[in-house]
Amino acid sequence: MPKKEVKDIRELLQQRTRPKMSVSICLRGDLTAEIYRLDEKVVELGKENFDTRLTGNAEAKKIAQQIEQIRAEAKDFTIEVVLQALERKQWADLVAKHKPQDKGQDFAPSIYNDAVPACIVEPEMDADTRDKFPEGLTQGQWEELAGAVHALNVGDGAVPFSRLASRALRGPDETSKQPAPGE
Repeated sequence: MPKKEVKDIRELLQQRTRPKMSVSICLRGDLTAEIYRLDEKVVELGKENFDTRLTGNAEAKKIAQQIEQIRAEAKDFTIEVVLQALERKQWADLVAKHKPQDKGQDFAPSIYNDAVPACIVEPEMDADTRDKFPEGLTQGQWEELAGAVHALNVGDGAVPFSRLASRALRGPDETSKQPAPGE
C-alpha cells in the first residue's frame, strides 16, 4: 500500500464516516410463526420424498407459494433498522456507566439498553418512540440489534471481505483468497 502524505490523511479525515449496519425486524410475529410452520411441512414432505427432492411435488409447491405470499405480507411489517457506531468518547462514556460485575468483561450487558437506542439512525424516531421501540421486541430481535451495535462499536473497523462476491468474480479455475490485512 502506498505511503500517505499528511495532506492526504487530512483529506481522508474530512471524509470519514462512522460505520453503519442494518438489521431487519419483522413486527408481525404471527407471520414469521406461520412461515416456520409451513416450512416444517415442506421439510416433512422432503423426508417422505427424499428421492425427488420435492421437484414437481404439487403439495410442496402449493405450500411454497403460501410461504412466499406470507413473506410478501411480512415485508410490509418489517422495518430496516440502520445503526451507526458511536463516536469513541460516547462509547467510552457508556462503558464507564455500565461497569461489569465480572472482571473478565469489558462492560456490563446492560450497556445495550443505552447503546441500541443511541445507535439507531433510521428509521427516524422521536425520543419517546426510540425509548419504547425495544419494549415489544423478542429476545432474538434484541440480540440481533445488540450484536450489530457490538460489532459497530467494538469491531476492528477493517473493510469487510465477502467470500460470495469474491467467488462471483473469479474464473472457474481460480480459488477465493481473503486479502491480507491492509490490502
